[in-house]
Amino acid sequence: MKLVTSILASTAFMLLSLTAYASDSPLRIETQPKSCQLDSSHTSHESLKDCTSLAELGYAQAQFDLGRYWYDLAEYTQALHWFTQASVQGNIDAQLLLGHMYAEGQGVTANKTQAFIIYKMAAVNGSDEALNRADTLAQTMSEDELKRSNQILAQIFKRYLQHIQKQGAEFNSLH
Repeated sequence: MKLVTSILASTAFMLLSLTAYASDSPLRIETQPKSCQLDSSHTSHESLKDCTSLAELGYAQAQFDLGRYWYDLAEYTQALHWFTQASVQGNIDAQLLLGHMYAEGQGVTANKTQAFIIYKMAAVNGSDEALNRADTLAQTMSEDELKRSNQILAQIFKRYLQHIQKQGAEFNSLH
């Protein structure tokens, strides 16, 4: 499911010109989520440095934790960066906050289409809250915004199906 999310999220961000970087090393196996204990009211420089190192190594939970730290400090540019990183890896909490940032224009120009797509990605990951947020947001979107959002989602799913078919063909050719 995380591969699905990674492909879907990467395509969504690419289609909307949102730069995202994800560590997709097939050799790295995350045996337990690497997280950080950050508190915006009292975090040491060393804790922040350690968390940043984990996030830069591609650990989605650390990326989310770092994003949340910056979000709580209203440092939205930093929060956006780390939430994007975690979102591409399927972190539902990051996707929810990233969608919220786009819906509300926190650190970015408000973009209901982008927010809707991000919420839908979180819903694909199993978040009922994201599905509810997407439905609520859809009620405030123009017909054109909703149409564009659904066209982009259709492209994402089409690319995903093509990817699955290609993987299946490659697997079958090896066996």
